Amino acid sequence: MKAWKEEQQQQRRISMEKKLRRAEEKRRMQLQRIVRKAHDEEEKVNEIAFINTLEAQNKRHDILSKKKDHEARLQDIQEERQRKLEEKAAKEAAAEERRKALEAKRQTRLLEMQERRKLRDLKIEQQLQEKEKERQELANQKARDREQRLSALNAAQQATLEELQKKIQQKQEESARRHEENIELIRQKAFELSVRHYSSNDDDVPRLVPYETKKMCTVCNVLIVSEVYLLSHLRGKKHKEVINLQHQGKDPSTEELESYNLKHIVDAPADKLDPNIALDKERQKALKKRCKKLRQRMTNRGLEYEASSANRPVSANSIHKQKMQKIIKDINKLINNQGKGPWDTTIASNLERSLGELERLIGKCSTDDKIVCYSLGGINALMKILSVISNMTVSKNLVIPKKTIARAATVFGLICSDCPENCYSVLFSNKIGILLDYLIHCLNLLIPDNYTQLLNSNPNSINRALPTDILSSNLMQLLAVIIITWFSCKQMSFAGIQNLFIDQNKIVSQNEEFQQRVHDVISYAVSIGIVDKLSQYFNNVHGPIDSEPLVADFLLQCMTFLSALAKIYTNRYDNIFEIKKTEDTTQLVATFRVTELVGTVSLLYGMLLHSEAPSRGSAPPPELPQHTVKITIASLCMLNHLALMDLQMVQCVLGNEGLSLQLRHIASYLLWYCSHWTIQELLHEVILLVGYFTVLNFDNQMVIQSGQRPTVLQQLCSLPFQYFSDPELTDVLFPSLIACCHNNPHNKAILEQEMSPELLSDYVEAHLLDLHGARLSSSEKKEGGQAEEILRWKLSSRFPKSHWTAAKRFFSAR
Repeated sequence: MKAWKEEQQQQRRISMEKKLRRAEEKRRMQLQRIVRKAHDEEEKVNEIAFINTLEAQNKRHDILSKKKDHEARLQDIQEERQRKLEEKAAKEAAAEERRKALEAKRQTRLLEMQERRKLRDLKIEQQLQEKEKERQELANQKARDREQRLSALNAAQQATLEELQKKIQQKQEESARRHEENIELIRQKAFELSVRHYSSNDDDVPRLVPYETKKMCTVCNVLIVSEVYLLSHLRGKKHKEVINLQHQGKDPSTEELESYNLKHIVDAPADKLDPNIALDKERQKALKKRCKKLRQRMTNRGLEYEASSANRPVSANSIHKQKMQKIIKDINKLINNQGKGPWDTTIASNLERSLGELERLIGKCSTDDKIVCYSLGGINALMKILSVISNMTVSKNLVIPKKTIARAATVFGLICSDCPENCYSVLFSNKIGILLDYLIHCLNLLIPDNYTQLLNSNPNSINRALPTDILSSNLMQLLAVIIITWFSCKQMSFAGIQNLFIDQNKIVSQNEEFQQRVHDVISYAVSIGIVDKLSQYFNNVHGPIDSEPLVADFLLQCMTFLSALAKIYTNRYDNIFEIKKTEDTTQLVATFRVTELVGTVSLLYGMLLHSEAPSRGSAPPPELPQHTVKITIASLCMLNHLALMDLQMVQCVLGNEGLSLQLRHIASYLLWYCSHWTIQELLHEVILLVGYFTVLNFDNQMVIQSGQRPTVLQQLCSLPFQYFSDPELTDVLFPSLIACCHNNPHNKAILEQEMSPELLSDYVEAHLLDLHGARLSSSEKKEGGQAEEILRWKLSSRFPKSHWTAAKRFFSAR
């Protein structure tokens, strides 16, 4: 075995060596082949190209052959399909004949079965009637027995139930009484904590939610309606003077001040009325009496103008005249052929389509095209559509969809936009008065007289649902467009609409009549209560509208409309510091005064500084949504326009207790917000408003340097360096700083900590030497709106020229 195993191993070794030799030989031969192949690469490329060419030819040949086969198969399939269709038609015809025969047999059987069923039903019905009579007699007997038993049980249960109800009623009354007592104790404790908190030097942002029971300061005889007014009154000048008199000029300690305030801030009596409310009621009564006379006068004048301008030729021409005439004719046809009931969906869709075509056409047209559209009766057709608003009620739907009516208002606005002639005709024909009636009708439905009570049904809820209305929004947008166009006419002194006058020699008298009619429109808008309704809406915005873009859009249209009224009322920049001697015949200024500037400050306070708003700190504020920023800018622009209308009134209203505190917190928050999120337009409007608020008013100057640091004045002084070096930006900031610090050593001392007052002195001196800073150049006068925007930021429009020399001396003095 050992010899055999050794022999096997020897054989395997020999075999292995042979294999290795063969492998080595193969490897050597392989290397030689690889070397040869390396020398034959060009031949391989040619061979591969030749092979690829052959493969491509083969593929083309295969494709052509497949295509022929495919076409042949398609032909066969088409013939087979045609044959099957013929066979199928024949089978269907035969089947139809068989179905007719079977149907006839089935109908015969059905008739026979129905006859048999009728006989069987008659027999069954007779049997059932007999059984029903027997059952009814037994049931009546059982019912009489049951009624007797139930009457006895009910009498016993009623007695027990009455006894239980009395006990439950007593417990509920006791529980409700205890609950009211607990709630009252909690309210009283919370109020006491508020008084203690606000009696100290803390400057937290108070809530704007009104008290359920109004409070009253017995020493000052002042009503307090919310925490904002509580803090403002406790920090107010009047209350502090009373405290100083009580303590003989000594500064009381914090404990003494808290106890004194707690003693004299009590619940107001139920019969205690705010004197402003009584005055407002008298004002509204007078406005209602005046409203009828205004409406009658405006109507008569409108009829006279319509009669005099009926046959007046139209000088403008339009290439779109035929198309516009066809669209207006279709609209009139739809309106005239429809009755008083609700419109059919198809007719409403046709009207919507016609309005869409007119809207697209007017959007591309020039002023002459719009004049031609008016002359063709386009405005009259739209007025017919808008007239259905007068029949709208809370419970009754409109005969035309709201969306369609709103679109008609939009088209109306496009026809009047940048077209003074059409706006002039709308004014003189008194269509503007009818539009105002439609607007107040929509607002009365949207904002009823008990609107505040409805929203305050849950006083602890901040995010109360605010209603919106697309009709009111579009009507205000339309009215704003018309009024702004009047404003441009007023600026141009009727340069572009003289062709509308009947007699060219009476242009001056027509100008005076235009002014009178505009004043009538403003008076009428105030008399019917539009401003009061919008004020009621604004005053109920006590929370954020970040998630409510519809409410934001409605508020934006309200702001635009009110700003337009303020613009057309006055257009004075150089004389806003003079005390007005003329009487406010339109009552617009008085209405803004009574409504506290239409509640715009309260709206901004509730929208920006609600309970969830961040406090100033190291962390930057969260970015506001775009629609909230737009509302804020529009509100500030409106306040600035009101300042141009009557600066003394605006300063007086904003300087009152409550509003001055709200304005300070708003300005401080917005300056802080703009330091992290750069919104130049918003920042400039805040700076402009602070300037109007403080100019030549010492009390208002003291407001902006009070409160939590950095104060409003310190934040203005800490703006980026560009506002102190760039001439365009210094024109924005420096007039407001001059207004804040002029003749106020306290504010000047704060200013000196942040910047050199000599910058303001040099700025005033430059304007004293430069006459261009006081009036527009001839080139700027040609610019129109651009010149107005430039003039808005000039020192002469924000600080009286008579005080320039004194201001220079004040800021240059050390």
